[in-house]
Amino acid sequence: MDESNRKKIIIKEIRDWKQSRLLPEEYCNFLLTLYTEGDFNLLNEELKETKKVKKTFTPVFFIFCLLPISFLVTYFTEINLVLQIAIFSVFIIICVLSSIFLKKNQLLQHFSSIIGALIFLNATVQLNSHFNGDNQFALLVIVLLNCLIWLVLGIFLKRNYFLFASGLGIVLTIIAFFR
Repeated sequence: MDESNRKKIIIKEIRDWKQSRLLPEEYCNFLLTLYTEGDFNLLNEELKETKKVKKTFTPVFFIFCLLPISFLVTYFTEINLVLQIAIFSVFIIICVLSSIFLKKNQLLQHFSSIIGALIFLNATVQLNSHFNGDNQFALLVIVLLNCLIWLVLGIFLKRNYFLFASGLGIVLTIIAFFR
């Protein structure tokens, strides 16, 4: 192993120690300065990586929180239907806009597409139960329509997870219909 590869491995390990707090931050900074020989370009790469992780985590966490909040609004509160529809609409618009405008961040784009689809499914099932009560046929039709929407999204957006979910949903819906 040559000297430059050995240094890169050591620097990576020290960064991992710093991130997981195995050593105090001061010690890690000292070791990083020692092994990078004061090269600020290598030290700045570490700061950029840390900021990049934070920039990705916050929106993903925010988008993820929309799904439990939508279930909370639906099943554990007595909010009237118009307000529920408004909340679902805002959540779906947030997911769609984040999927469209944040194309640089693939993780956030995929994650917001999935969360938006699940919120839409929750909203349509809730609307069905409000208007049709316990009508199982109407529920199966609503789930089948959602699966067909996922199929179209999977084909046009080239998202394999939508294709898989739609195929599985269609098969399970047909099985439930003939049961």
